[in-house]
Amino acid sequence: MNYVEYGKENSDVIILLHGGGLSWWNYKEVAERLQTDYHVVLPILDGHAGCDKQFTTIENNALDIIEFVNSKLGGSVLMMGGLSLGGQILLEILSQRKDICKYAIVELSVFSRD
Repeated sequence: MNYVEYGKENSDVIILLHGGGLSWWNYKEVAERLQTDYHVVLPILDGHAGCDKQFTTIENNALDIIEFVNSKLGGSVLMMGGLSLGGQILLEILSQRKDICKYAIVELSVFSRD
């Protein structure tokens, strides 16, 4: 998974997960506004513009993000947000690691465990 980052020098980290059919640029303006106070990480979900991997599953994307947080961000972040597909991935992340962030925002997500 690829990542676009803003405000790397800041210690409080916010991760924003774009929706299906979008990419990191969905949150570009928000990241630019937040970068003076926060380290903003915009993962490029598999199968989307800017990523060379095909999309496989929500679970695989969640595991990649958990691994990134563990290896690069000290195991937890201030906040994670997700829109649509990104929200579904965030719910999967939280189901595996409820302590991965202090705050979470899920927007317009449909979650089903069929």
